[in-house]
Amino acid sequence: VWQSDPQWYSFKYFDILPQINEWVIDNRERLDIKYVVHTGDFVDLPNKQEQWEVMTKAYDIWDKAGLPWGCLPGNHDTTWSKDWSEYSKYFGKSRFEGNPWYGGDYKDNLGHYDLMTLGGVDFIFLYIGGIEFSQEDYDWMNGVLQTYSSRFAVLVTHEYLNVSGGRTSSGAKLYKYVVNPNPNIQLVFCGDNYNSVRRVDKMDDDGDGVAERTVFQMMANYQDLTNGGNGYMRFLEFDTQAGTIAARTYSPYLQDFNAYDNDDGNKDEYGYQDEFTIPVDFSAYKSSGGSDMDTTTDSSEAGAEATEKPSADATPPTGGGKLPLFVG
Repeated sequence: VWQSDPQWYSFKYFDILPQINEWVIDNRERLDIKYVVHTGDFVDLPNKQEQWEVMTKAYDIWDKAGLPWGCLPGNHDTTWSKDWSEYSKYFGKSRFEGNPWYGGDYKDNLGHYDLMTLGGVDFIFLYIGGIEFSQEDYDWMNGVLQTYSSRFAVLVTHEYLNVSGGRTSSGAKLYKYVVNPNPNIQLVFCGDNYNSVRRVDKMDDDGDGVAERTVFQMMANYQDLTNGGNGYMRFLEFDTQAGTIAARTYSPYLQDFNAYDNDDGNKDEYGYQDEFTIPVDFSAYKSSGGSDMDTTTDSSEAGAEATEKPSADATPPTGGGKLPLFVG
């Protein structure tokens, strides 16, 4: 599951976030939800303590259930990268460091990384918050990615793509200084700007004139919709055997699929704006069977689940379609 930019729920539309977060827990087993990514902007104004109090209570729901999740501060959480102290009080290292999937932090959770083994594949989710980065920030990211170069890397940040799918200034720098030199990065998730867009780049890592790597970069931010986002979240099905990731967007609040209706005008070779499937090469990152975090199943359970496909039961009451599961 991927959630982004819920800041309107911190000072208005208070009932939506607890409801959708509870829904994630209530449907965790049925939908085989292993992990949640959060791309920032918890609050609208970081000097408003009441907004932080609303948000920390909403995410206590996941913590109390032991759901693995990771987050970063957006520009609204950090006064535009200058001060993330309020964010750190509520979503800093101390909140996460006791979790077995938590790999380590950077500047009290301005950045951090999570280590997971899911579907027989070793993952690293590398988070960096704010919207302006220093050489020190790049050095930290590159150091972590080189240390865990044998893991499939997902780079998670706040601002990276613009509304048309181009890279922002900070996104272009992250691409140049972090994505480009690290061949294990195949996915980038971001929020910040309003829209649901994706960008695909093919990269020649060994300089032989042939692209060996495809990097899928995605933005999903629904806060400009009614009620500050109407409770829409992105769901991603990682099928590590078939080598695909299927994306679908759903609002438990509205019991409705796809914030943006399927429109052939926005369709590409992978699918629609909010419903698509991308090919991903997991083959180089298969787990050697170590003790890294698949926090919800042991190895025997994972082996049993690996042969199963999403069932027809994975349908919300009035959703009209099948939600993705994690398929090993």
